[in-house]
Amino acid sequence: MRKIKGFESFNESQQVRMVSECALVLLPELEGALVSVYKRVKNDETFIDLSTLAEDILSKRGKETGKDIAFADLDGDKIAFSTERAILKELPGEASIGFSRGVADRQTALNVEKMMGRQKMNIGRWIRAIAGTAHSDKDVEQLAMLLKSHGSRKLGYEKLISEGEDIKRFYSEQATECKPGSSLYSSCMKDKHKIVPNVFDIYTKNPDTIKIAYLQNSEGKIASRALLWKVQGMAPNMPKEFWFLDRIYSTDEWMTTEMQKWADQKGWARRKTNIGGRIILEGKEFRPEMRVAVQKIAYRGFPYMDTFSYYDVKNGWLYSYDNPGFEGFGLQSTMGDYGTTTGHGPVLRNYIRRFIK
Repeated sequence: MRKIKGFESFNESQQVRMVSECALVLLPELEGALVSVYKRVKNDETFIDLSTLAEDILSKRGKETGKDIAFADLDGDKIAFSTERAILKELPGEASIGFSRGVADRQTALNVEKMMGRQKMNIGRWIRAIAGTAHSDKDVEQLAMLLKSHGSRKLGYEKLISEGEDIKRFYSEQATECKPGSSLYSSCMKDKHKIVPNVFDIYTKNPDTIKIAYLQNSEGKIASRALLWKVQGMAPNMPKEFWFLDRIYSTDEWMTTEMQKWADQKGWARRKTNIGGRIILEGKEFRPEMRVAVQKIAYRGFPYMDTFSYYDVKNGWLYSYDNPGFEGFGLQSTMGDYGTTTGHGPVLRNYIRRFIK
């Protein structure tokens, strides 16, 4: 006989079995999120399988799947649901008519939701239970992320922008949601200012061209962040000036998706994928060839740069690429100083000494 690892594992496995045997009734929040995902990706060949998965779930609304009915809705980063069995217990007799065979009155279901306890389960497990095995794990995980992103409003996350001296706060472990293993928690610049006090000066002293966009939870903790740069486009056909959202560091992957959606809504450029590659601006792809103007002052330390790692000290430019005639050095050191990952080390002639604070 197979051993049960624990009550929680047993309970969730029972939920999956029960949901997969139910007719599907979607309540407004979840249905709206699925429709939104479907409309967003249906004409993009890159997401054809994801579109098919969302359409598959939507096509099962009101159809019998077994002996019970799940009234499913988003509840933050979970799926909350009721069953026909529980509803019949709350609404005996004629009041329960309409809940049989997968047909439900939405408002009555919502009223019942307030009267009775709701069960919850992981979004990915719920998708798999409803969609079956016809879809890949990758598509299930991606749809789960998008639904979590949609449900973030209930979790109280705000989208905000900051600049200047406040930027230091975003690299403090104490100020952030710290989830071990997440990109936010694992950032190489975390608490670096405690070791190299001036490490973030190039950010804090250039508020006109360098800001930070972030998600903040209801407790004021930072859950996701990305530098926001005012850049000049250098690649062919690229706009001459625009805002660019850099690599995103998050507590959970759905937050990265939420930040990318925010960039698209605001008309900012962003990376096509969070780790690297080409950039996207208003639906068009470009080579990541950009530069940012910074003050020509004596910076005493430097952060690790994900994108703008070529520092032209003499002319006051940060470049995202190694351009002909570049004179400067690389900024990809995790020690708070010059880095040589780019192939450009410090030169003997130290331009920094020429500038005043």
